[in-house]
Amino acid sequence: MRKFESIDLMKLYTHGRVEVWNEALTDCYNKKDINRLAKIKYQLSAGMDDLAKLKMNTEKINLWFLRLQRSIEVTAKRIIKAKFPMPGDTLTIDNKSMNDTEKKRMLLAKRKRDQELNKFMHDSNY
Repeated sequence: MRKFESIDLMKLYTHGRVEVWNEALTDCYNKKDINRLAKIKYQLSAGMDDLAKLKMNTEKINLWFLRLQRSIEVTAKRIIKAKFPMPGDTLTIDNKSMNDTEKKRMLLAKRKRDQELNKFMHDSNY
C-alpha cells in the first residue's frame, strides 16, 4: 500500500509546463517545505512505477523523470543548506588557521546537515 497517491506522469509530461514545475519548486524553497518535496518525489516514483508496469516508460520519459527527481534533490539540498548553515558556506576558510572549537562546530553542523539530507532521502523513497 502506498503512502501517497501517484502522479500521472504521462499527463504531466504531455500537459505540464516547465514554468509551473519551477514555480512549485521555488514555492517549496521559499517556504522551506522539505516535507512537500519528499511527498512530490514519492508521488513521482509511484507514477513511474505505474508507467513501468504498463511498459510505457520510454528512454525519453526515463530521462525526463530523472531530471525531475534531480531538480527535487537539488532544491532539497538548498533548503537544508538554508536551514542548517555551516561556517564556511559563504567564506573560504583555511583549516590550518582554525582552532579545535571551530573545527568541532563545523563538523557538528556538517553532520546535522547530512542527517537531514539522509532523512529527506529516506522519507521520499518509494
